Amino acid sequence: MRIITTLARQAPTMHDRHAGQSQRVRGCSPSSRGALGVDPVYAPGASAVLFSFDPDDGAVRTYQLPLTAPKAVTALAAVDGELWGLAGGSLFTLDPAQPETITAKRLFPDPDYAAKPSLAWRDGVLLTVAQDPDHVYGTSGDQIFKIEKSTKALTVLLTVPEMEGLTADGFGNLYYKYNERLFRLAVPRL
Repeated sequence: MRIITTLARQAPTMHDRHAGQSQRVRGCSPSSRGALGVDPVYAPGASAVLFSFDPDDGAVRTYQLPLTAPKAVTALAAVDGELWGLAGGSLFTLDPAQPETITAKRLFPDPDYAAKPSLAWRDGVLLTVAQDPDHVYGTSGDQIFKIEKSTKALTVLLTVPEMEGLTADGFGNLYYKYNERLFRLAVPRL
């Protein structure tokens, strides 16, 4: 069993992949960002990378993302047996059976992490909802979007400056936070 996760500056994180039907990926995503209050905020020349861990022998293997010096991997999600992630304004995908083959697609311009350093640890979200099996929903910056699984075509659903987070309920509704208020975005039913 391999655990697919991310690594920045050789600091391991807390992802694990559970064997079984769901094969979910859980945890937080690291960045090349230092701790809160650290100066410099980003280590010069550092970039986020993906890695796998084999608990049977303790082996760690890194995988370079096909992006130019990504500052952070801000989202990871298991989607139909693949690992999908956001790094800056790009979507990357990989098949755990062939992790050295990582594809990437630019969705948005990279965030300005220097102007807003907190984005590196809470900028992106990717999730699926059972009521819409053909799409992956997500956020990057101020955008809530959906991606068609088969073509990776992007549709921006909503732009809300300063919005944060994204989650879904059992009915397929999406929720995000703006200031101190929680808002619902209904996903069209099939």
